[in-house]
Amino acid sequence: MVWWGYFLFAAATPRSLWTVYSPVLMTFLLMRVSGVTLLEKGLKDTKPEYRDYVQRTSAFFPWFPKKSD
Repeated sequence: MVWWGYFLFAAATPRSLWTVYSPVLMTFLLMRVSGVTLLEKGLKDTKPEYRDYVQRTSAFFPWFPKKSD
């Protein structure tokens, strides 16, 4: 969220559209490369009930619970 906040401050200046690359890159890295992916992999292996939690909950953004199968 800090990177997105920096982008919002920069958006008030002319020709600031190129500054969107940093928050997009940081969000991608947290979602797919490090952060969430590494943490969930370790917890799924050690705590079986966490696997159920991951299946019904959004990983990074607050959202409605997923429907269970």
